[in-house]
Amino acid sequence: MSFNLTGKVAIVTGGGSGLGREICLSLAKAGAKIVIADINPVSGQETINDITQLQREATFFELDVADSRRVSEMTRSVVERFGAIDILVNSAGITKRLPPLDFPEEDFDRIIAVNLKGTFLCCQAAARQMAKQGGGKIVNLTSIGGMVGLPNTVAYCASKGGVVQLTRALAIDLAPSKINVNAVAPSLANTPIATTVFQNKQTLDWFLSKVPLGRLCEPSDVSEAVLFLSSFASDFITGHVLAVDGGYLAQ
Repeated sequence: MSFNLTGKVAIVTGGGSGLGREICLSLAKAGAKIVIADINPVSGQETINDITQLQREATFFELDVADSRRVSEMTRSVVERFGAIDILVNSAGITKRLPPLDFPEEDFDRIIAVNLKGTFLCCQAAARQMAKQGGGKIVNLTSIGGMVGLPNTVAYCASKGGVVQLTRALAIDLAPSKINVNAVAPSLANTPIATTVFQNKQTLDWFLSKVPLGRLCEPSDVSEAVLFLSSFASDFITGHVLAVDGGYLAQ
């Protein structure tokens, strides 16, 4: 099934790299106008260049999602330029791998601020505009780490578990405004982050042994799931967490 997002305005946080960039490209190919909200202007411009090659419209807004003032400025800027916010994809996220007994408090706070608080702030700001318009689609990026424990990622797992519950709670509260709120939960994706996690073949083989489909999640696996939840095909789906994990959580 092909999804037509022509005329829709989509904000993608963390759209400068990794899964966020792949999501931007997928939504752009479907016809959406893309707002890349990212803390890194250089990578944001690279995503714009990729979208421009598709002959689609894109703009960049430098954003730390944990800064409520900048989040408000972003949504105001988007509405002034495009007149609407139809889709919000919260893809911005950070992590740090350390044993929990050695985990610095400042790193824990920053991960919660970006992954959980930042997701909430962007949802809140975008939903205010969506409610005025009569509806919209919000898709949050969580992780299998939001539903099962993963080694040496205590802050990340806590933040992503929070995103799961945030998604469900918002779905209930925003349903009367015709705003669908869903989440996508990938297993570890084949991005540069995976290279740092799997520094040796033994670790990679251990992880793949837990994935019934026997491979890493590809960025396109995630972007296609996000595209579905951003489209008309998901109009009667809200509060759902879609695992894109090759069967990891089925065991």
